[in-house]
Amino acid sequence: MREAAHLLTAHHGAWTGIGKWLPRRLLGADPVRGKALLDGHQRAAEQAESAPLAAAAEQVLDLVGGPLREGYVQR
Repeated sequence: MREAAHLLTAHHGAWTGIGKWLPRRLLGADPVRGKALLDGHQRAAEQAESAPLAAAAEQVLDLVGGPLREGYVQR
């Protein structure tokens, strides 16, 4: 969740925030994908169902060109 949130907000040039600010920043940066991440995180926490969070994280990865397995460098 945290890494996907950081990637999503960075992609949109928005500050991530922490604690209670994280949901606000996610929804402000990208209402659709941010809500999917938050909803997926809630289902994982409450119902131990990880598929929605994984799907939301995949949406974020697709937004920035897909997953990288080797050679990733953050500038």
